[in-house]
Amino acid sequence: MNSANNVGMTGETAFAKAVERIRHLVRSGEILPGGRLPPERQLADEFGLSRSSVREAIRALAEQGILESRRGAGTFLAPASGATLLKRLAVAAQGQNARVSQVFEFRRMLEPQMVRKAVVNVTDEQLEQMRGAVRRQELDIETGGTGRRQDRQFHRLVAEATGNPLAVEAVRSLASLFDVPRAKQFDSPVRDRASLESHKRVLNAIEARDQDLAAKEMARHLSELEQLICGTEE
Repeated sequence: MNSANNVGMTGETAFAKAVERIRHLVRSGEILPGGRLPPERQLADEFGLSRSSVREAIRALAEQGILESRRGAGTFLAPASGATLLKRLAVAAQGQNARVSQVFEFRRMLEPQMVRKAVVNVTDEQLEQMRGAVRRQELDIETGGTGRRQDRQFHRLVAEATGNPLAVEAVRSLASLFDVPRAKQFDSPVRDRASLESHKRVLNAIEARDQDLAAKEMARHLSELEQLICGTEE
């Protein structure tokens, strides 16, 4: 019975377990794109969790675009598309406990090329948005914050400037790999300031419409950030 489930667990722990069990169904191929998930009650019994924990997990994964809830029909794994494949990449990496160094290696394969495209396509309005993100990042750091939200915004704006929606989804999916409690241990004033200064150099190169310099500065930014973060990784 569901009333006996979640014994000894906090609501947050039960929710996290439900999310991971559903992600396992996706990674293992037990549920194919477009396929229907078992009913909540069945999943709750199989997982040894309450229906409310399973329901919250399904809602969270639906918000990420991995699942689709259809009224009167049930919950389905989102059909394969460029965007959903990128989201599933993030799910797979989380399941395999991808090391930070692997994430940054993958980012270096993508983001320097993205910024090359951004240099060609960026509009004056997008440039002003990037400047605003950097200004807000600096202000947040100077007032005791980490600037992390503005950091992500800057990378998203660069991706948007490519004009390719898959670039935006790639950046969002990779950013989601750091949406875990351990990410807090990576924050430090040195890391935050280094990220800000790197963004300024990337922005200057974009403003100068210099593709080679922009790609070089983006690669440098990611390498420096990796060195700072991996120095704290166990």
